Amino acid sequence: MNVDMPTLDLDLSNTKRFEASRFLDSSETIKVFLQEAMKTNDAQVLKQALNEASKATYVQ
Repeated sequence: MNVDMPTLDLDLSNTKRFEASRFLDSSETIKVFLQEAMKTNDAQVLKQALNEASKATYVQ
């Protein structure tokens, strides 16, 4: 059975880059965020997560 999947023509020109750092508002959130990144076993994912965590404006 051959099912043709529809192709979506999305216009992403007005979208903004997602920045997780905007949502890292507590030490617990940052901890869980980094733990989840480590679970991927992907150095690039961990690198990006560390970058986002370093930009977080959380102050204890």
